[in-house]
Amino acid sequence: MPILNNYYNLPINTKPNGIVDDTTTVLSILQDMAIAINTVIAVTIAADVDLIVPNHYAPTTGGTVNASALTGNNRLNIVPATGLAALTLTLPTTPVDQQVLDVHITQNITALTVTGGTIAGQASGLPVVAGFSQTLIYSLTDLLWV
Repeated sequence: MPILNNYYNLPINTKPNGIVDDTTTVLSILQDMAIAINTVIAVTIAADVDLIVPNHYAPTTGGTVNASALTGNNRLNIVPATGLAALTLTLPTTPVDQQVLDVHITQNITALTVTGGTIAGQASGLPVVAGFSQTLIYSLTDLLWV
């Protein structure tokens, strides 16, 4: 009966003289683990089409958060140091159907103006309270963010 390794419960190679040669077993385990990890990473990346990329902004009053060049699914973390009298948010210019834009604002904004697209049911220049959070999904059928 082979000697078993306590951690992996795998047979340990022994030489004819009874000296344990664990190097081969350890290298074999490490190679198998590396192959398994690389496979999992490759499959995870390929399957993760809904990845949301975080984007952080620290605007000042009268500034603009420009998301016009963003593609894919994004999260906008808008974190001004204090409340703002006014802020402009420019939406992505070439959104695709079902594109996600998560918008999170940590401070009060007296007037938030949205440009570069339309958000269903939202007028521009609305006040926003601290802790505002909205997930927008682009509808190619309606040509607006819902």
